[in-house]
Amino acid sequence: MRSKRRVAVVLALAAALSLAVAGIAYAAISSTVTFKFTPSTVPKTTYKAGQINVHTHTNYSDTASQYTSRAQLYFDSDFKVNVAAVGKCNPSSISGNKTMAQAMAACGSKLIGKGTATAAAGANTVHACVLAFNGTGTGGHVLLFTRANAAPPFTINCSNPSSNTSGNTTVLLDGALKPANKAGYGKLLDFQNINTASPLPLTDFNVTVGKPTVPAAGGWISAKCSHSPKKWKLQTKFTYSSGTQTINSTPQTCAN
Repeated sequence: MRSKRRVAVVLALAAALSLAVAGIAYAAISSTVTFKFTPSTVPKTTYKAGQINVHTHTNYSDTASQYTSRAQLYFDSDFKVNVAAVGKCNPSSISGNKTMAQAMAACGSKLIGKGTATAAAGANTVHACVLAFNGTGTGGHVLLFTRANAAPPFTINCSNPSSNTSGNTTVLLDGALKPANKAGYGKLLDFQNINTASPLPLTDFNVTVGKPTVPAAGGWISAKCSHSPKKWKLQTKFTYSSGTQTINSTPQTCAN
């Protein structure tokens, strides 16, 4: 009888464990990343200035307990960043609950990109505007100034940032530019402590850096097309509350 009870207990524990594992798998966080450099026709051995769009999207099954703490973006070795192309913005000058107009007044001449973002507030989607600035710091930094409306109806108008006072919440992400130290890649853009900077899980970033989106940032990023096959690549590593995920974006074809 005791033996049968032990078997029953073991089977019950096994069933509970399998359900727990299934629950963990169901609750997993997952992301997607796409990118596009314009123009796609560039020289083979010299660099041509342009702009790059990067779009990240993360799905959370439980926004109450899940978050992204770090995003590491590894850019193709055929891309080049010139952090001296525009002035540099000290993050302290755009920190705090500032409007887009205040951020532009402080660092408008250091603007390198624009975009949009979203965050999850329970069942609600909070919409935000993004201003990318060339930041201070060793090796170069990218500051993503994100202004959101974290109250109903959770929407925001991103037009005319120099005079825009919309929104009620600001999140500032500071990404460090470093050598990628990875074969085939040139630069690493490393955003750490994301969950500390943002009170809500960030679900979407769609940001374009360079010219023509920001005419004055025309020399910030450039590219050549020297690989065989002629393709550019981007690899992204996300660190979540539940683990990590490495994403190889679909390569972009380039030409000479």
